[in-house]
Amino acid sequence: MKINMTILAKIHSIAFVLLCVVLPCSPSVAEVPVWQPWVDASAFGYNAVDATTALQAAINSGARTVYVPNMGTPWIVTPIFLASNQEIIFESGVLIQAKAGSFIGQQDCLFKAEGKSNITLTGYGARFRMRKEDYLSLPGEWRMGIWLRSCTNVNIRGMRIENTGGDGVYIGEIPESSTPCQNITIKDVTCEDCARNAISVVSVVNLLIDNCILRTTSGLAPMCGIDFEPNYNTDKIVNCIVRYSIIEGNVDHGIALPLQQLTDPSGQTSGSITNCTIISNGSLYNAYGIYLSHYLPNWTIRDNLIVNNYGYGMYQNMAGLQTTVTYTAFYGNIGGITYHVTRGTGCLTTVAPLFASADISSSDYMYLAKVNVPAILLSGASNGGYLGARPMASDAQACANIWQFGKGMPADFNHDCVVNFLDVVMIANDWLVSNNPTP
Repeated sequence: MKINMTILAKIHSIAFVLLCVVLPCSPSVAEVPVWQPWVDASAFGYNAVDATTALQAAINSGARTVYVPNMGTPWIVTPIFLASNQEIIFESGVLIQAKAGSFIGQQDCLFKAEGKSNITLTGYGARFRMRKEDYLSLPGEWRMGIWLRSCTNVNIRGMRIENTGGDGVYIGEIPESSTPCQNITIKDVTCEDCARNAISVVSVVNLLIDNCILRTTSGLAPMCGIDFEPNYNTDKIVNCIVRYSIIEGNVDHGIALPLQQLTDPSGQTSGSITNCTIISNGSLYNAYGIYLSHYLPNWTIRDNLIVNNYGYGMYQNMAGLQTTVTYTAFYGNIGGITYHVTRGTGCLTTVAPLFASADISSSDYMYLAKVNVPAILLSGASNGGYLGARPMASDAQACANIWQFGKGMPADFNHDCVVNFLDVVMIANDWLVSNNPTP
């Protein structure tokens, strides 16, 4: 869908009206904020053979919002560099495709940001795809889908990231800068078939990974769902929250915390892993659902389903003081239940979960089954709710069902379960139009 200048003009008018609702309006133009424009990336010369110039020009335009429309053919690109103070909205159906024969450099990434701030990438129904098979014979493991170093206030939402030559998302800091990433949110994102890790976390303060699917990582070590692995003692792993996420079928650990580069991993790190389904990981090395190198007293691990992993469900390498896990169901982990880990209040070890579907294309994917699911899995969490990432399948889950169950947001005019620029476009199309049959 392409957006013409008439609609953009209407949007600016609407924005001004909305601004007057929130703030006192003044007749003086000097007192009205300057609105940077919304730009349509295709207007910068979309080329189906190589769309890099158009997309990069739109990003470099200084616009606060860049809209990437579905052109019916992929946006084939070489490495793209992000800008501060900008949201990029990818229309549903958009495919950002790494160009064949490119990404030869060891740190060539699909999207890269270093030292940037206030970035939002929104892509519900969009895909970012690299060419993993083309890179495995090349030196280097850093051809990431999204690369963030020393960035602040970044939101990544809704897209599917697949076939990367390194991580789906990498979060770290510029070497010797002592500036970790800060305030990073990854929400409603799927990372699938990435080569190294679905998500690598090297240095960050305040990270939220929420309602993500991180699966089938293989190709280059370590091949985890999430790998919290600092490079240096100065790196930060602070207030990292992982919740309502599915970590499935990665050939090494589901979630790994190898923190040996830190002087005091027990004191230097903090975070939580809650309401996650961690399933069928570790096929290559008999690896674990959750791996901890050290005792982690500042981490909360609870309300999870940890099932059918090839090694232990949860494993702490260091003997002595033991990390505690609570309100978590372990079942079918081939190597054992836990090792050097204290199973606290509410842990289950004999209850088999039943899932409505293991097919990622199904709207019931990894929801608890509608029938014959053990009741304790629906009420065994610390708050009396369900264990794992998804409730019973009959609850509202897919976006369409959210509207069916009367839980949609009033301003979500296109019913995609996010209020953004696309809803404003729908308003603009009908702005000041009336179909009232009574004059």
